[in-house]
Amino acid sequence: MQRTCRTEQWPLPDMSVARGDVLVPAWVDHPERGRVACPAARLLGGSLLRNGLAVRYQDLAPPPSPSPSPAMDADGRAVLQVLSYLGRDGAATGLAAVSAPGPAAAVVTAALERWAAVMRTRRLVVGGVEPLCAGVRRARAVVDAVAESGRPTVVLAPDPVAAGPVIGRGRAVRGTESAMELERVLDGAVVVVGPAGVAPALRARIAAQGRTPVDAGCPLALAAQAEVRRFAQQGETVMLVGRSGHGAVPALLGQAAAGSVRLVEDLAQARQLEVADPGRVAVVLQPGLPLGEAESVAESVRKRFGHVLPQHPSTYCHAADDRLRALTQLARACAVVLVTGPAASARETVRVIEQAGAAAYAVLGPEGVRPGWLKGRASVGVTAAAGAEPGLVQALVRTLSGLGPCAVELQEGATVASTTSDAMSAVAGGTAAVEQDPGRALVPVRTQPGA
Repeated sequence: MQRTCRTEQWPLPDMSVARGDVLVPAWVDHPERGRVACPAARLLGGSLLRNGLAVRYQDLAPPPSPSPSPAMDADGRAVLQVLSYLGRDGAATGLAAVSAPGPAAAVVTAALERWAAVMRTRRLVVGGVEPLCAGVRRARAVVDAVAESGRPTVVLAPDPVAAGPVIGRGRAVRGTESAMELERVLDGAVVVVGPAGVAPALRARIAAQGRTPVDAGCPLALAAQAEVRRFAQQGETVMLVGRSGHGAVPALLGQAAAGSVRLVEDLAQARQLEVADPGRVAVVLQPGLPLGEAESVAESVRKRFGHVLPQHPSTYCHAADDRLRALTQLARACAVVLVTGPAASARETVRVIEQAGAAAYAVLGPEGVRPGWLKGRASVGVTAAAGAEPGLVQALVRTLSGLGPCAVELQEGATVASTTSDAMSAVAGGTAAVEQDPGRALVPVRTQPGA
């Protein structure tokens, strides 16, 4: 590839570009190489934007002059600069930009030089990380189906990370005391309970308004809520291992009378707990937490009070563990990883990858990628932060594919859970698993031994 890589420039007599403006096309016609595809156009556009130029993405219809010139055009006409290389099939790929001569053209030249230094053959490894857990995906499908009816749709989604992806074509109603907001919603609107569910009291207030909510709750979240209700009805004090501010917590806390459910966020809190009856304690883990973290806190509660009633492990949520495992695997496979998605969750994902030993950078989109991050990198990972809109990873991969011949590798892997009977079957000589998908929660999927 490097042997065919070259940068050229020539005037476009029939075009003009205002000073400070740059046209970045998705393709351009080359007099010798024919059509030059520019899938990495937004990478170049991002560099130019950071240098203060106004960028427009637009196909370049007029073909360039058939006589490339080594000198910039000095009479004010537009100047086209093209970086291109030939693939093994003879097709041309590269980057291009049209600007006025002078300072803008000089900025384009410098940017093309930086990206030329990045071009090489490489692996693009897409991490096996779903930006939306199965519960959120299911909820979004429900919201979209309701919205198809044309009726106004509101979604109870208190978690700001999950709210955007869940809402889809609906309107968000956030917060734990949402009934007051619902009273202001248009008559005839459909109320959809999001993946975190709601407390029974809030559901009753919705019913008192004459509304019947459509339930899009995650079955794993609903199962944890059922465990809380069951323990509270037995007279246990329920220790909810979770994080304040997480969207699943309000509904879990609201499953029983005030004081019957206590939020325990860390080991320090677990060691200091006081309850009226230390012999009547139960523990439930909030869905969405890494199980290793949650179980260590739960074990501390057990040591403090002795025997406690545990949540049934078949209702555990493995999404966070699957995500952590996939990110660690991606960090081991790549020297650098690009993370796309909401800023807050992207920063957390970057932290996890860096702790696993790879460099990582958060980008909202292709324009945020900097050439220095990729220079000399034979393998680049791409993954999505929690809550990222579908399609962001694919768009980033398509863009990076314009930086030289590449192979795209997909990592896969997810935890499966077993019911007690299935686990016994596996011990007896076969393997049996339950897919960790709330859409089919606790449905055995059997495989052959050794599969």
